[in-house]
Amino acid sequence: MLRVRLMSSGLLVLTLSAEEFDSLTEKGGNSDAQLSLPTDLSLVLLTYAVPEADCLRKLSDAIATDDEKGVDTFLQKPYDPNSAVMDVACLTLAAYHGSLKSAKLLLEARAHVAGGEREGMSPLHATCHRGHSDFARWLLESKADVAETFTDGRLTTAALHLACARGHLELLEVLVDGGADVNQLPPGQGSLRPMMIACAGGQLEAIRFLLKCRADIDCTSVDAGNEVSVVQLLVEAGADKEKATVSDLSPLVEVVRSLVGAGADIARRWRGPDGMSPLHVACSSGHLEVARVLVQGRADLTTTASGSTPIQLAEAYGKQDLKVSVCSAPEPLGPPLPFSFLTADSGD
Repeated sequence: MLRVRLMSSGLLVLTLSAEEFDSLTEKGGNSDAQLSLPTDLSLVLLTYAVPEADCLRKLSDAIATDDEKGVDTFLQKPYDPNSAVMDVACLTLAAYHGSLKSAKLLLEARAHVAGGEREGMSPLHATCHRGHSDFARWLLESKADVAETFTDGRLTTAALHLACARGHLELLEVLVDGGADVNQLPPGQGSLRPMMIACAGGQLEAIRFLLKCRADIDCTSVDAGNEVSVVQLLVEAGADKEKATVSDLSPLVEVVRSLVGAGADIARRWRGPDGMSPLHVACSSGHLEVARVLVQGRADLTTTASGSTPIQLAEAYGKQDLKVSVCSAPEPLGPPLPFSFLTADSGD
């Protein structure tokens, strides 16, 4: 028989038979000490000490350098493994730095794998923000929620969105293997799907990976935008229309060309039935090559948005050269533009 009493009062808090004790040990026992029954144990309940600023600074330095000894010294005081350093949970800080040894100590001490109850970025979000694929894999193995979302006050994202924004291919593979939804649309006004995030960042490898995972190229955002409307997102993100890649096209043009070639809807309006089409956006922003790709994909030059055609918008915004070039664009292509650019293996 095992009896456990509070040392302070002698109150009996637990009684286990030998059979019950053995059963619990088999299910998940992991003890540093061996018990021989029968025995009485005295239980001492300790509250966590409150760390001072200098102690938290040392902890922050230890986590940043993945100093196991420094982190263990903190935990042995004992201090709460969910303590915040500059309002960031310890495990989230370890995730940000990719400090896996420190993180394992924190989790062993019962740190919350989701980052605790305080608002802010979860450990999984933090490690995806920094591109630490090994750390992300460990978090998922430790039961982190791959679908958990975080709001920065402007946009709501899941971990997969952050990986798409930065084009971390290995991290994308880890998250999808861990059950991430390639078409996930987080709650909240203005939220976007992973494909739109990858397009807005011009992350071509991420786009290729999402398509291989059967991401929907015509899925909508909560504002009813689709992936060809990424022209608007790319422009708002400050895409450089002059910067060319090895294919002599900017990432902006390559993304739009590939989506048009995949059969995405180029007539879809941005935010409402009288909103701008992708061609309106390209013309008003001076993105000549994007406009030419859309025209070759049979975009309608006569459609109006708030009473203006794409060419009229180009004139209104002083894009006279664009007007001439678009009107002299090659004849519309018969078949869709080739899609081999995104579906080919990266080694080709």
